[in-house]
Amino acid sequence: MYECIYSQTEKIPEYDRYVKYAAGIKKQKQQLRWLSEQEETYWAVNKVLSKKGRNKKDLKIVEVGCGLGYLTYALVQGGYYTVGLDVSQNAIDNAISNYGNHYICADIFEFSKQHIGEFDVVILTEVIEHISNPLDMLKTLVQLLKLNGHIVLTTPNKSFFCKEQIWFSTIPPVHLYWYSEKTMRYMAKKLSVGLSFVNFSRYYKAHPFSIKRLSLYPKYPVLNSLGQIITQRRSPIGNVNVDNADAVKKWKIFVKKIIPHACYDIYIYIRKQIERRIEIADCGKRGLVMAVVLKKRI
Repeated sequence: MYECIYSQTEKIPEYDRYVKYAAGIKKQKQQLRWLSEQEETYWAVNKVLSKKGRNKKDLKIVEVGCGLGYLTYALVQGGYYTVGLDVSQNAIDNAISNYGNHYICADIFEFSKQHIGEFDVVILTEVIEHISNPLDMLKTLVQLLKLNGHIVLTTPNKSFFCKEQIWFSTIPPVHLYWYSEKTMRYMAKKLSVGLSFVNFSRYYKAHPFSIKRLSLYPKYPVLNSLGQIITQRRSPIGNVNVDNADAVKKWKIFVKKIIPHACYDIYIYIRKQIERRIEIADCGKRGLVMAVVLKKRI
């Protein structure tokens, strides 16, 4: 499935923004700082690493599930010794061609057998929700760490939503889980590791959370059984072509015809005022992304 995704990332919702980051990062002088400004996932990684209080070159980092490789590249450019690891050969080939030989295509369970206790930090951004056996995965990552090493993990945050919200993430089989903070505490206890959450208050104060971001995760199938992009998707009002704007145009023409012109202008004005009020969510330490730091103690 991921070979299909990484061979056409620019066409797939949620993954298309990764293409933008991969292209834009090489134009920056301070790659990690620029990436931290794009979304809270990378801000959290940078925040945790900046608190390590050691010479960057003394830290040995592995990014598991590095995808297109731009975060690994930013860390290398920032002075950190970093290796990017991914199970997709398409992703690794792309990363090597763009950023150099800092990447390995391998399964983490096999990779860990040869690298027990080697790393100070394991980075896992937006990966664990894809894994069918998360506890086994985290146990394997802990084995990669030196004593007092850290796993920096980010994933969509169920605790940001009300308890009644059953699912608000990319649908299976792409995302298999939607984690809450309670679940992370449970897994940390099972693994006998320390746990802390990154406080996003400072980030959201500088970067107000837009409600529009809630449409980021597709709520419909993106690929068919052959790995091809689906253009005809099921909507609540039946089959529509989401790539076709004709339906929207026809709806606007219809509304203008049935509503007097002056009333239509008033309707648009009121709607815009309402949208402005609800567009920004009130975020504190918690947001759409959860960033977890796990510390190896034994």
